[in-house]
Amino acid sequence: MFMKVFAGAIMGLVALTALPVLLISATAGASQPTPTAAAFSDIPPTYLALYRDATARRCPTLPWSVLAAIGKIESDHGRIGGARVHGDGTVHPRIVGVALDGSPGVARILDTDRGRHDGDTVYDRAVGPMQFIPGTWSAYGLDASGDGVADPHNAIDAIHAAAVYLCVNGADDADQVSEAILAYNRSAVYRDRVLEIASAYGEGSLGTSAASRTLIAMVLANPHLEIYAAGRDDIAAGRVDARVLAVLQMLSEHHTLTISSLKTGHSRCVGGGNYPGCRVSHHWHGRGVDIAAVDGRAISASHVDARALAVSFASLPPELRPAEVGTPWRQLTGFTGFFSDRDHLTHLHLGWAGDR
Repeated sequence: MFMKVFAGAIMGLVALTALPVLLISATAGASQPTPTAAAFSDIPPTYLALYRDATARRCPTLPWSVLAAIGKIESDHGRIGGARVHGDGTVHPRIVGVALDGSPGVARILDTDRGRHDGDTVYDRAVGPMQFIPGTWSAYGLDASGDGVADPHNAIDAIHAAAVYLCVNGADDADQVSEAILAYNRSAVYRDRVLEIASAYGEGSLGTSAASRTLIAMVLANPHLEIYAAGRDDIAAGRVDARVLAVLQMLSEHHTLTISSLKTGHSRCVGGGNYPGCRVSHHWHGRGVDIAAVDGRAISASHVDARALAVSFASLPPELRPAEVGTPWRQLTGFTGFFSDRDHLTHLHLGWAGDR
């Protein structure tokens, strides 16, 4: 049995790290939802890969988005309290919940692990990114990371163990996933919240209304995205592609970006103007963004951090990768879609193909 300790959810991102020991299984199957823009922007890549791998390997009938939604509620994907995941899967500082001492709204569970996992020798406490109670961990904990230790404070171990727990408690039948969630936390409110978040994470389209509403709110409230007034109006009105918003949100975790052009204010035609037969700009369709400055410094060929940021665009997930990237650096034109010309010496341009 699990105890929900952390209420609510905090939107945000962590470093775009990846665990070298982890591969996303190709056996996830067509029944698994495709990550939405909201998923890419809110779930750290390490955790997204873990949720998908754990369900594919441990419980293929469990949507990865449900496992991710539980991870969101329990610990904000291992980020609550400033925690971070390391390359071996360990999470520091450790995430430890309140003492399960029978206080109002809290179960009473006496110590079962002699304080090994939770540091409490009187009562148990929920621990780790998936908030296992030590007694439950003793029954379902496993060593998925391969380091020889089953550790609830290791994100790899904890997420794989949670998938096993859900499968054993009903998620081995796709029609019983809702009941499996209740096994994780005996609360209908908790179950409904999990399903709501799971729907936003995996509705199957980058342009879903739930994902778009989430992204719009996140981007407009983000202090690390400096957006001109008309551009903010574009976002609020839903005129900007969800992929643009998701990428900006991801990039803002480590940089402050000054956005100089979205839709409003950019010409209809590439190169300027508005005339019949021209090549229509991605901006005109809400699928383009220009970044004029990174960390308060204007884009130029000598801006080393901006160049590194531009290189990172080539390794974005396929669902989010732009079709064209304009930069001041001709050396980067070897990357697919990258170009450099005199019109892009003072800003970074990203453009996505296709309709929203």
